[in-house]
Amino acid sequence: MPTLVLAGERDPIVPPRWRAQVTRLVPDARLVTVPGAAHNVLTTAPGPVAGAIRDLLVPTLAR
Repeated sequence: MPTLVLAGERDPIVPPRWRAQVTRLVPDARLVTVPGAAHNVLTTAPGPVAGAIRDLLVPTLAR
């Protein structure tokens, strides 16, 4: 199942190496790091988050 690993670039709680490890360990995972965002990326960067979710759910060829 496609999985989205989503984090803010400035997230002090989930360091980049954790994000990378989860992405490696979960089959078919995709990492999206939102530039300039912190840990609460869902509420502070809703546009990029929605775009990442849309890209996960709608294959490029189907658009």
